[in-house]
Amino acid sequence: MEGSGSGPRLILVCGLPGSGKTTLARALEGRLGAVRFSPDEWMDALSLDIYDEEARGKIEALQWRFGQELLALGLTVIIEWGTWGRSERDALRLRARALGAAVELHYLSAPADVLFDRIQRRGTENPPIERDALARWFEMFQAPTPEERALFDAPLVADVAADRTSVLAWKRIDAAGLERFELLRDPSGGTLRVTILLVHEGAPFEARYGVSCDRAWVTRAVAVHVHGPTGHRSLRLAAEHGRWYDEGVERESIRGCVDIDLGWSPSTNTLPIRRLDLEVGQARTVTAAWVRFPELTVEPLPQEYRRLSERRYRYSSAGGRFVAELEADEHGLVTTYGEIWARA
Repeated sequence: MEGSGSGPRLILVCGLPGSGKTTLARALEGRLGAVRFSPDEWMDALSLDIYDEEARGKIEALQWRFGQELLALGLTVIIEWGTWGRSERDALRLRARALGAAVELHYLSAPADVLFDRIQRRGTENPPIERDALARWFEMFQAPTPEERALFDAPLVADVAADRTSVLAWKRIDAAGLERFELLRDPSGGTLRVTILLVHEGAPFEARYGVSCDRAWVTRAVAVHVHGPTGHRSLRLAAEHGRWYDEGVERESIRGCVDIDLGWSPSTNTLPIRRLDLEVGQARTVTAAWVRFPELTVEPLPQEYRRLSERRYRYSSAGGRFVAELEADEHGLVTTYGEIWARA
């Protein structure tokens, strides 16, 4: 168990049912020695109806009273209520700050169909949650915006319960270049961390990027840094429900895109392959937010993925002007990218 830091800390785990709040909250609890408050668990222990909103409100009020006392003692407290509304999150954050506590926000999300499938498979609610109810909750839920997330402290443990599923290297076939790829999985999703060394148009470049995605492999955040002969460039994007934000300002040109595609890297093709989970013979058309290197400009790029066999895919973009055959391993990680990149 790791220490919980130099002072009190409130951790809000925010999301709808099925988003993975309990899995993440329990991992944080064990890693940090924190005190976790879950209204569902208390209501179940007291044989209360989990759909009784009045009882739930009383339980949450009692938990928050205990939580404030623990924060005043310098401890770490995890709130696993879902915190669907901005006003509720604001109230918790401001009160914790008044007690001298740092405050983290962990937001978990997935498409409504994915949430419903998870809820059906776990089967813990009685009576079961209906699809129509989940759809209503999806509309009611106020997802944290990039501006709101900026009000919270950085997580004390960035990769809680992370499982390093892959660390591998690529080599460029048609030019002098290498890429180091690392994939980390945790209860809330996955993170790609990549370093690229490449000679481009006769000049040496170094690019580093990180891509965070949720459990459904939907891109949530991107940070890219490029060092070249003329200096340093960087790009940071946050994505939410098909809207992409750069320093809090929406990039309207890529609205509706789900995936990020980084022009120099073969690794980001793993994201739509994992997300789409195509059957052999199936094809899907998507539009990615494509980042051009080394300029780091962003534009929408129509793409098609067709699964040719168990581990082979045909990738095309820009109406078929670019076509490459991809190979992936048993985890869906790309191993060969046409005649451009191959695993070292």
